[in-house]
Amino acid sequence: MQLRLLLKALPEYELRGDSNLEIAGICYDSRKVKPGCLFAALPGQKSHGLEFLSEAIANGAAAILADWPIESALPTILVSETRRSMALISNRFYGEPSRKLKLVGITGTNGKTTISYLIRSIFETAGTLCGLVGSILYDGDQFTKQSAMTTPESVDLQELLIRFLNEGSGACSMEASSQGLDQHRVRGCTFEAAIFTNLTQDHLDYHKTMERYFQAKQMLFDPKYCDSRIAVINQDDEYGERILSSRKADNLASVSYGFRKEAEYRITFWKSTINGTDIIVHHGNMDQKIRTPLIGKYNVYNVTAAYTAADAIGLERDAVLSGIEQMTFIPGRLEKLELGQPFHIILDYAHTEDAFRQLLPSLRLFTTGRLIHIFGCRGERDKTKRSLMGKASGELADEIVLTSDNPVYEDPEQIAREIKAGIDLSGNTNVHILLDRGEAIARAVSLAKTGDTIVITGKGNETYQLIQDKKIHFDEREYFKSALENR
Repeated sequence: MQLRLLLKALPEYELRGDSNLEIAGICYDSRKVKPGCLFAALPGQKSHGLEFLSEAIANGAAAILADWPIESALPTILVSETRRSMALISNRFYGEPSRKLKLVGITGTNGKTTISYLIRSIFETAGTLCGLVGSILYDGDQFTKQSAMTTPESVDLQELLIRFLNEGSGACSMEASSQGLDQHRVRGCTFEAAIFTNLTQDHLDYHKTMERYFQAKQMLFDPKYCDSRIAVINQDDEYGERILSSRKADNLASVSYGFRKEAEYRITFWKSTINGTDIIVHHGNMDQKIRTPLIGKYNVYNVTAAYTAADAIGLERDAVLSGIEQMTFIPGRLEKLELGQPFHIILDYAHTEDAFRQLLPSLRLFTTGRLIHIFGCRGERDKTKRSLMGKASGELADEIVLTSDNPVYEDPEQIAREIKAGIDLSGNTNVHILLDRGEAIARAVSLAKTGDTIVITGKGNETYQLIQDKKIHFDEREYFKSALENR
């Protein structure tokens, strides 16, 4: 595509050089630039893409997109925000694929992955192939790729969407992370529906304040940033109320769900057992019974969000209910390990105070003995949530095995001390500190008796540990198997 046609996607820019050249692709990694590519020099936390300009040119870059004036013989497009401009140009380069898909975006602190899998199951039960973009996988009908980040960079996202289209998908279910929204990765996309789950403390290492964290999430529902045809909002959440008020003030389509009487899709009943959950949702003049294999109150919210979105965009109701009931398993999200043991073992991604306060009481529903909680906190992330998570676990678990979780370059002992300070506030003294995560699993298994539940949180479906600059294979399933064999 000619550069001058791509530039029509930008509201403002300064071009230095010829606009008639052909652009063969868009690339933000200088190492991956190929002849004819537009090189987008992105600002980063530790370096700027312009530092790698010579490598990009050597690899055949045809033009440069940058936020800083440079001396170059190549055509250069100067913009105020490189990521935003790259997103708009990428969307145009790939032919605006989201307009040809029923794209459903999900954002919020907790629940994004579960809802994304439910939405996919609903679409495919209704007979529509549905791509998946999220924290576990980028998954199509003919390819599967481990995700590098929850929401990929805009170029990669548009390429994924066109790939879904080319293989016959008519829909896509996508997690929209706060960092992805803040960095304009979904800019230019058209969403059939956008779902807001909740907002609780997380990612303050990046956003610094809860208000900035919220503003990033809200971008999915703001027409200045994203075209979301209908918003599906958790009315029980105070931040959800703010989004609803803003949408209504601008006469933008939205529906709400939750337990509050004001919710348009109101949860009037739920009951959960080890085998699943029954839910009744009231909408209009009808009470809809929903059955799901997923358990716990937080999954009541997740299922209701998926049901509300699917109903709001007009999917056939029997397919919606069947799609929900068929979604029996979400990797690393309340994943049950059945290895012949006389107690329960659960893997879950929970990594915030609120997630603990939702997850741990749910596990009590089928725990006749003690609840044994293994967890740590990731290094180089929001430190202020560590003691809060510790206090929540101390209040809700019987035994705690405190360990490490991707410490990166931080001292695991210091992270554990910060968590332990919160546990101490709870008064729980049944604490075992084993910083080696494998040893922590072995200790929990040695403690467990018939009727107990072991839950390990933080990593979910991850099969690695990040220790300093090393990515080490670590599959919790393998360590549980080994610990049970040696028990």
